[in-house]
Amino acid sequence: MTRIRPAERATDRTAALCATTVRLGIDERPYVRIGEAQGQTLAECIDRILRRLDIRDDPRVPVVVPEEMRRMVAEARMLKWWPPWA
Repeated sequence: MTRIRPAERATDRTAALCATTVRLGIDERPYVRIGEAQGQTLAECIDRILRRLDIRDDPRVPVVVPEEMRRMVAEARMLKWWPPWA
């Protein structure tokens, strides 16, 4: 759990910022781009980790990584720091 805390905090801040922009009626598209960029960065990071560990082509990767990402989102929703629309 401690390994994903920085990502949790970044996602938490992004969710709060998105909620604030909606509440204030500010154009949300730039903030959506920020969230998309964060998602892309996370995907690239996971890919680099798998390559360095030389397991990128392991047949378990396409099963395990999405399962763990879905688990992270589910846990985040239970803790109320993940935006409900994501």
